[in-house]
Amino acid sequence: MAKGLQPSTEEIRRFIGEWNNKSPQELADGFGWSYQYVCKVASEIRAIDNNLCPKKEKPKREDVLKEAIQMYHQGEKSSL
Repeated sequence: MAKGLQPSTEEIRRFIGEWNNKSPQELADGFGWSYQYVCKVASEIRAIDNNLCPKKEKPKREDVLKEAIQMYHQGEKSSL
């Protein structure tokens, strides 16, 4: 595990169970860890068992921008 914090086996078990349903930031908030620590723990778990805690796809900036622009235009239409 990463230096400093030493999560319990119960925390790691829970972390693995919640990985597929929560974002790294949600996990960080829920465990009281930093975002970076969550990513490090997931990476270390993957190094031991590649089937656990698969990498999460990051949204591409262009996709986020397109979605925001679409929401903006929908808001414009509803305010008319």
